[in-house]
Amino acid sequence: MWKSQRVRRLKPVHWALVFLFFVLTLAWMLTDTSSGVVYRHSVRHSDAADRVLHLDDAYRKKIQALEPHMRSFCDRGSDIVYGHNLLVNDVIFNDYIFHVCGGQTWLNARITVKTEEMVGCQEEYASIFRSVPRAKKISMKAIDVSTWAEREVLAEGKVACVWQHAVDILDHKWAGL
Repeated sequence: MWKSQRVRRLKPVHWALVFLFFVLTLAWMLTDTSSGVVYRHSVRHSDAADRVLHLDDAYRKKIQALEPHMRSFCDRGSDIVYGHNLLVNDVIFNDYIFHVCGGQTWLNARITVKTEEMVGCQEEYASIFRSVPRAKKISMKAIDVSTWAEREVLAEGKVACVWQHAVDILDHKWAGL
């Protein structure tokens, strides 16, 4: 035969522990674990980007931490993600940096034209489309963010168009701005 067992009642301390468990679980679920980096669409009347001259180790770490965010924003259909496309803790990141989707992230880029020959580049910025004549061959001197080394790279054709377009946007010199 079965013996009747008496059900034990929880003591107030047990209820306090259960309550504390639920409060901690709720607090954990509500904690904002986002990075504080949000995508911002380009606007037509933005300021020229700021070239950074103090490239110390703290700045390198900051930029290299932002690079994966720039890469992740490429899924929006853009060819380029600019520094000003980032809101970092609700502040526009206006440093002189751009990421070429499917390629690299460049800081403080400078373009040197290598040929007089021109090519027509189809460009878009802030929902404005233009055909812009550009140098067919260029070199770009910039800091490669992944290696944190200054490099000089050559480009022609479409890649030259993309780099020249990016530098014009960051300098606030693109046709139509």
